[in-house]
Amino acid sequence: MECIWQWTEEKYDVDQAVRYQMLLDQALDDVRIDPERPSSRPHPEWGAQVRSYRIALSKRRSGTGIKSPRHIVVYTLEYEDEVFVLRILHDRMEAQGYLPED
Repeated sequence: MECIWQWTEEKYDVDQAVRYQMLLDQALDDVRIDPERPSSRPHPEWGAQVRSYRIALSKRRSGTGIKSPRHIVVYTLEYEDEVFVLRILHDRMEAQGYLPED
């Protein structure tokens, strides 16, 4: 998430980076609370119990006013009682090339 912060701060400003971080935190909280939420998507092609969640779906709950969030949280439920985040990817990235092999 540090790279996302740095890019946002350089492209926009610190305030925007803070608000985007708040949105990311809200999205991660939403996934933690309900990892199989209806708005998440399963991805068996990426691995056992791998799911994705667009952070844009947490936009209203975050109250940040971010207009067009473009990141996706990719996570697994493979570990008992834990949501394990594999990556946070920009929606233009090919996920398969950025996910762990196993």
